[in-house]
Amino acid sequence: MGEAHGQAAAYGNSDPSEQAIGVALRNRLGDPTFVGNGNYLNMITAPGQVHGLNTALTTGSDSQGQPIAELLNAAAVFGGTSSVSVGNAKCWLSPTYTEWTQIQTLLQQNATTVPRSGIPNDPKCFGPHRQLVIKTSISQNTNGSGAPAFVFEQWKALTDRAVIQIP
Repeated sequence: MGEAHGQAAAYGNSDPSEQAIGVALRNRLGDPTFVGNGNYLNMITAPGQVHGLNTALTTGSDSQGQPIAELLNAAAVFGGTSSVSVGNAKCWLSPTYTEWTQIQTLLQQNATTVPRSGIPNDPKCFGPHRQLVIKTSISQNTNGSGAPAFVFEQWKALTDRAVIQIP
């Protein structure tokens, strides 16, 4: 929930979305620009971040005794067994159809800047130094827009491309 708007849970454990969000979250550890950056629990419970997760879970299993996918994914990400990468991304957005069209245009044009107001859901974590990262293995957004569930954001040098793609 929170920043992820419930997207990651929509596809379950077979989709890299949930681990990708976890990797971006892990990238925030120790970064003073993010609230609760000192540890995982602080980050998932800090309002304005991924706040909204069910932190009352005490067993790691659902009511049928099955492991909870979110817990398995968090363990893989923070335990070092996940192979999912989002580069150095620390932020993400779930683009609308219009935003996705704008992002694709920036990619095709090899643009070096993301317009400050052109993508309303852009978290703008790095101001003019932000680079949008399209992870091609992410499933489509659950809103039916045809956009990916997530586009990630990382720091870039001013002359680097504004949008890149990774597998």
